Amino acid sequence: MPLKIVVTGPESSGKTTLCTQLSERYKGTMIPEFARAYLHDINHAYTFQDIENIGVGQFERNRKDFQNKGVMVCDTDAISSIIWAEEKFSKKSPILENCSRKEAANLYILCSPDLLWQSDPLRENPLDRDRLFKIYLNLLQQLSLPYVIISGIGGIRLNCASFFINNLFPEFRKFAI
Repeated sequence: MPLKIVVTGPESSGKTTLCTQLSERYKGTMIPEFARAYLHDINHAYTFQDIENIGVGQFERNRKDFQNKGVMVCDTDAISSIIWAEEKFSKKSPILENCSRKEAANLYILCSPDLLWQSDPLRENPLDRDRLFKIYLNLLQQLSLPYVIISGIGGIRLNCASFFINNLFPEFRKFAI
């Protein structure tokens, strides 16, 4: 049985780094954030429809690659798009909510925004990450999804995430390097 982990949280909270580290540690597959490629390829300010497309694209990518055996680490899922649709356009998306119900990750790792902000042309909220973190947390709780919160600098995050994975899913310890 494969193990699907979704790493989520506000911007610049170490998600991609943690995904890379976890996929290496557990000899797994990392599914990159679909939004980065999507937003790079459009030549207009993103719209509500773009956010829906991003959420569905991430959902399809995460679902398609879940066929492997072992560990799959996803850099976000439709939940991020649900939050952005509400944040940027004050709109709910039944399409994204349906994707989030079908996502079926074994574990969500919610990254705390306790890292220094790293500037990036696609990032928008350097001063609002704590509020957004609470929105992510509330949504994970509202959807009754299994989650843990990861914080700390450097290897502390990886070791903390590995601790939770090893204890919640001991059958996957054998994959760890």
